[in-house]
Formats: sequence, structure tokens, C-alpha cells
Amino acid sequence: MCNPPFFSSEHETDSMKKSKRRRSEPSSAPTGALSETVTEGGEVAFISQMIDESLLLKDKIRIFTSMIGTKANIKAAKEKLKSVNPSHMSVVEFCQGRTMRWGLAWTYDANYNLENVLSKKQMADAKPLVLMFPRSLMTVYTVQAAWTMVNKWLHQLKVRD
Repeated sequence: MCNPPFFSSEHETDSMKKSKRRRSEPSSAPTGALSETVTEGGEVAFISQMIDESLLLKDKIRIFTSMIGTKANIKAAKEKLKSVNPSHMSVVEFCQGRTMRWGLAWTYDANYNLENVLSKKQMADAKPLVLMFPRSLMTVYTVQAAWTMVNKWLHQLKVRD
């Protein structure tokens, strides 16, 4: 798992602050040292190197992940990743207040299907699970009676919580 340096220069970190002038001051202060926030080529170069290195470790590590701090960099990171032909990959959106980040995950193991990983937004768009109870199965048709029936079935199926 990786949280890469987001910027290619110290100047870029300053320009990002200036581009958000209309926003109020952040409620938290950045605490990363320059060596943690800046790298030559920025986050795309850093993630690209990580992708190249993942080829060397693909038999030892099942899932590789990296955060992406700038939406514009997602496309380049995905293109780089496609060039090494992983078995599965996924991009998930994270939202914390006004801060958006993206998670990139990939694996070379065909047994780990990462395409099923959904972001909160994707889950909200998913259709809900609907379970219809025939009246013949229940003497009383209430939420509590339905919950009791579901618990009974789960217990019979030996499903643990």
C-alpha cells in the first residue's frame, strides 16, 4: 500500500494552495516533509515506478495499492498499469469532506477479482437487495417477525457474524 508524493516540485505545492484561494483555510495542516510530498515526475512517475517494481514482486505480493491525489493523474496511472497486463485492477473514489482521493489497486493473481470493489458512490447507485417473504411462511407479517425468520435461516445455514 502506498501514499505517494503528490507533487513534482516545491513550487507545485505552492501553486496548488494558490489555486484554491476561494476556499476557507484548511482545518488541518499538512505535516509531510518535502521528501514525503515531492518527487521528480510527481505522483504519476512515482506510481509508474511502483507498477514496474510490482512486476518483480508479483509472485510474492497478492494486491498492490496506491493512492492518487489528483483526478487528472488517474488516466495516466491506469494506462501505465494496463501496459503491464495485471489480472485485475480497480479504481475507487474516496471522499472526506471536501478532499477527494482515489485508490488504485491491482493484482497479477487471477483469483482476486478487484473489479467487484465498489466506491461509496457506486454502492449508492447499486440496487438494494429485496427479499420477498410469502405470507404462507409467516403467521405474523411484521418487521420483527421477518427479522426472526431471517435469523433462523442464517442459523440453519451456519452463517456467522
